[in-house]
Amino acid sequence: MNFWEAKFARNRERDAEVMAVLRETGWRIATVWECGLRSASIDETVRSLVDWIRSDSPIFESGVVRTRRASDQDEIFL
Repeated sequence: MNFWEAKFARNRERDAEVMAVLRETGWRIATVWECGLRSASIDETVRSLVDWIRSDSPIFESGVVRTRRASDQDEIFL
């Protein structure tokens, strides 16, 4: 495993640990990805977030609407 793979793996582990603690203490969790705040998708992101706030759902994650890097053209996340 290279440096970046290890770093991202640890970040995911840390995020899961933090989210578990937040959920156990009654918090609702919203993750809004930066690309969801760009002009092409901000309206949909805000609508989705407002719908989540009004709901009882414990977790919200905005959609990822672009590739991570130009070299990852085959890896599009929605």
